[in-house]
Amino acid sequence: HRFSKPSSVVIWRCGAAGWYKRTETFEVFVTHNGDLDYWEDLDAKVLRTHNEVGVWLRGVLDTRHRIANCDSVKVAGLVELLRTQGIWKHALRLGALLASSQPSFSAPLLDKQVLDAAAAVADDVWSRFVAQHGDSATSEPHNLLVLVTWLAAELYEKVRILCNRYGTCERLAELATQYFLNNDLFTSVNQFLAHAHGSFGISACCSIDRDLVVLASRGQAMSLAFNELHGTCAHTSTSRSFPDYHDCA
Repeated sequence: HRFSKPSSVVIWRCGAAGWYKRTETFEVFVTHNGDLDYWEDLDAKVLRTHNEVGVWLRGVLDTRHRIANCDSVKVAGLVELLRTQGIWKHALRLGALLASSQPSFSAPLLDKQVLDAAAAVADDVWSRFVAQHGDSATSEPHNLLVLVTWLAAELYEKVRILCNRYGTCERLAELATQYFLNNDLFTSVNQFLAHAHGSFGISACCSIDRDLVVLASRGQAMSLAFNELHGTCAHTSTSRSFPDYHDCA
């Protein structure tokens, strides 16, 4: 299942020569066996049905096409929302939901023009920041404080609407930096499960994490099988799906 169609994103990666950015295709896929009974708000003990979550996600993720009326699609959308590492646009989108003085489920959404402008500012700040600090850019706590302060000042100066509608620029910069640095695919699935009520046998993958699949289980079994002869593995939430996998070609 997927919630949104593929989109192009600017993503930052750290290689042997340091940090660099490139444009890649972003798309999240999830397989899910179980039931998403309720989703607990990110910042409040309020439970939402998957139908409520679907309506909310369409606004947050700016999804215009029709969404299937099943809970697994909503699981995919929530993982998509939370998968923000390396992508300032997605980190700011998630940060704005929690920086607002209103609960995240009713917080004002960043419209496309404002989000694009804020992401351009963040990309520019990050580019200059890593050029100055090199390998220690993210390893020193003091450097991260410098980054948050710098980003907040630039957002306030260049995207003034942010400070009036989405909480303080300082809080938005702090949250966005946290999500930009930390919310990889594993963390995203883990955060989803922390707020989800129901049963879940999940596999999740993302087009920008080409060598990674995250498996998770709660209240629903997940099984792994390995074929040493062919160097392959398979996973399923129904173990009888591959009783003789080790003998398969």
